[in-house]
Amino acid sequence: MRPIWGILAILLAAVTSACGDGGCYDNGSALPLAQFRISGTNTKTSVSPVTIMGIGAPNDSVLIDTTSKSEFYLPLRATVNETRYRISFGDIADTITLRYTPIPRFVNAECGAMYFFRLQHVGTTTNVLDSIAIAVSDSMVTNAVRPSLYLYLTKNG
Repeated sequence: MRPIWGILAILLAAVTSACGDGGCYDNGSALPLAQFRISGTNTKTSVSPVTIMGIGAPNDSVLIDTTSKSEFYLPLRATVNETRYRISFGDIADTITLRYTPIPRFVNAECGAMYFFRLQHVGTTTNVLDSIAIAVSDSMVTNAVRPSLYLYLTKNG
């Protein structure tokens, strides 16, 4: 009987170490990274001050409220196909709209499943922003650290 317990202990140790210690090193959230750019020059820039709020999200939560920002992540909801944000530049604001298709992806046993998003359409009002563009050629928002959206500011903005 003793050799069986030894074998079981070795198997149990091998199974638990294979599942727990390796960890999931992938970013579990597929979030579009948005960058502010200057219209016409396509130069990355910082904006000051800037406040970003989710529209229609629970409590229309403030995502960013800072003195200066050049890029930021925008969370998308997997239960709907559209998410809107209000971006305030001091007293003037614009609204951006992102339409997308949520795509569930199984990553692996440790990381589990996550959602990627295929951007279908992006739009903005043009009080300070000149336009918005999808920055990735395949329009897929993954967990890769790369810009997904460019928010172009008017040259005078």
